[in-house]
Amino acid sequence: FEDLAEVGLQPIVDHVHHTSYPQWLTDGFFDRRFPSALQRYVEAAAQRYPDIVEYTVFNEPFSTLFLCGHEGVWPPGRRGMASFTALLDHALPAIAAATRTAAGAWPTARHLYVDSCEHHTGHGTSGRRYARYANDRRFVILDALLGCLDPSDRGRPFVADLVDHGARAIFEIEPVRIDAVGLDYYAHCQWHFGPGGGVAPGPTPRPLAE
Repeated sequence: FEDLAEVGLQPIVDHVHHTSYPQWLTDGFFDRRFPSALQRYVEAAAQRYPDIVEYTVFNEPFSTLFLCGHEGVWPPGRRGMASFTALLDHALPAIAAATRTAAGAWPTARHLYVDSCEHHTGHGTSGRRYARYANDRRFVILDALLGCLDPSDRGRPFVADLVDHGARAIFEIEPVRIDAVGLDYYAHCQWHFGPGGGVAPGPTPRPLAE
């Protein structure tokens, strides 16, 4: 940090970047020790580096937790909506608590929330239905951290699916402060769905500006 300051660079501290947790969390973000481990880590970072001016407690939380708990791509390789719901209920309150700790430790610093910039389209009844579901899903974690999720809102298809799978804690999160939103724009984050499945990128991807 001293070397960065000497050359005029201002780092954004990123506590968790995808699966950058310690190996002793053998079940990854599902591990029962994850909440307390993240809390201790943020506290220690703030104590050691008190002059941080920008931070991201958990980089790309939707993308990361989706690939770990729904798609089975990243450890611990869980798949399906039941698994994803359980992971969100377990991990998101911990992320919110750690974010509040960071805000208290660095009261003048900016909290940057960063996630993938998604948009989905579809054709046919099933394709349009799933595109609507995926577009709602994309914002659930950000909405949860801001305290904007309403379990009675049956007009949101993914939120309704969370309720149907027994989600509870995600709707009870004490809101956190977010000072800026960073959007990571990838070619594979705009899917087009039809009766036969989905493809990425879709035929008419939106520019980042939209």
